[in-house]
Amino acid sequence: MGIFGGTFDPFHNCHLTILEAFLEVTSFAKVHVIPAKIPALRDSPESSAEDRLVMARLGTKGLSNVVCDDREIQRPGTSYTIDSLRSLAIENVHQPLILALGRDAFDQMESWADWEEIFQLASLVVFNRPGSDYADSPRWLPACARIVNSFDQCSKAGQVLFLKNKPCYGSATKIRRLLKENLSIHHLVPSGVHEYIKSRNLYV
Repeated sequence: MGIFGGTFDPFHNCHLTILEAFLEVTSFAKVHVIPAKIPALRDSPESSAEDRLVMARLGTKGLSNVVCDDREIQRPGTSYTIDSLRSLAIENVHQPLILALGRDAFDQMESWADWEEIFQLASLVVFNRPGSDYADSPRWLPACARIVNSFDQCSKAGQVLFLKNKPCYGSATKIRRLLKENLSIHHLVPSGVHEYIKSRNLYV
């Protein structure tokens, strides 16, 4: 089972690029896209959790094996990846959990709550920045983790696979800034997300 979490404030084309690349290298029956209600290591989102869930659903529309999962929105308090992994592991005892991450998020994992336990519950597919092949084992990687070379080796927890990400330019911060400046974002977000942002007057 695949997992792809984030703040999604808003959901944009680079999120979609990672998700599509994740689906390309896997054979999942289901990938859970999980918006964070209250991110632990970021500023508070500018749009509501409910709006961000809708944008994630609109952004992934047409991807039949993707489920937008509201467990972190329903859970009170700060959102932690480990809590979602624990609940998914209980619900899916016989399925390996594979967590998709961008390289920037991976490099911050040592500051995550109970981060070492993540490697006991899931394997990681880490998407490097375009133009970077960096796949060295960080010094902080726990002893239970192992760098692997193919997705076929991710059948048990603790494996870490580095993959190249397709070029994608833009960020949620840039998108929010452009909207505040009354500039176009149509080339940076899926069309359904664009229409929803306009209809709700978000980020203005």
